[in-house]
Amino acid sequence: MIGPVSSLGGPYIVLPETIVNAWPGAAEAAAYEEICRGPDKGRVARIAERDAVILGTPDPLYFLPKANGGVLVRVVSFDADDDDALAEILQEFPEESWEQLGVLQVVDSPYLAFDSAMGGGDAASDALSIDLSRGSYAVTSTTFMPDDETELLLTRLQRQAE
Repeated sequence: MIGPVSSLGGPYIVLPETIVNAWPGAAEAAAYEEICRGPDKGRVARIAERDAVILGTPDPLYFLPKANGGVLVRVVSFDADDDDALAEILQEFPEESWEQLGVLQVVDSPYLAFDSAMGGGDAASDALSIDLSRGSYAVTSTTFMPDDETELLLTRLQRQAE
């Protein structure tokens, strides 16, 4: 598991490293307001002619690599301050109840996940680096509550057969 990265309050943006410098952050009000419009569960958007994933909450963010993509994990609540315990919980997450958010076309990798309020030039200092192979990925979301004290927002990037 990779992470965490934190947000100062803005939603996260996940976009190819090759276009990170094109992202203006909160300095360009119109672009930033578009990113902030939600929904909290996330969505796929176009930024500088590339697909990006927008995650609408500022909760601590991790990435769990999988053989066919991976899962972005936002920690809404978790009683332990232990990345290993969190990784263990994530060994088995639900296969049902995933909501389709869109399709991510990956042409450049790696992707960086960071607070969208930051301009691209500042993003690399506090970002998750996510390696994805070229191709199409189904982007789906679910809320995972394995116990009364844990709530995780999961966004799965699952490579589609070509």
